Amino acid sequence: NIEQYAVTSGTDTYTATPNPTLASYITGAQVTLNFGNTNTGASTINLNGLGAKSIITPDGLALTGGELQGIVNLIYNGTDYQILGGGGGYSASNELFNYYNFM
Repeated sequence: NIEQYAVTSGTDTYTATPNPTLASYITGAQVTLNFGNTNTGASTINLNGLGAKSIITPDGLALTGGELQGIVNLIYNGTDYQILGGGGGYSASNELFNYYNFM
């Protein structure tokens, strides 16, 4: 299992060149990306020029905006890159904060 990291470019149609580089998309492969620009809706990632892949929520849904902020872990499911926990509105700590502050 090779850990890969990269900083993204773009907004919603992101590109990145992970280190170590990918030769192809591999089901189950994980990548950690640092998103400098928060997404505003449905988004794609193109790693190493291999072709754009949709980024989806942990629930398998299209992004709606605000999910990609800072460092986000993704896993390739054979079709799309799926957010693994954390990332934007999917942080457990954010959910607890919202729950306790709006009870």
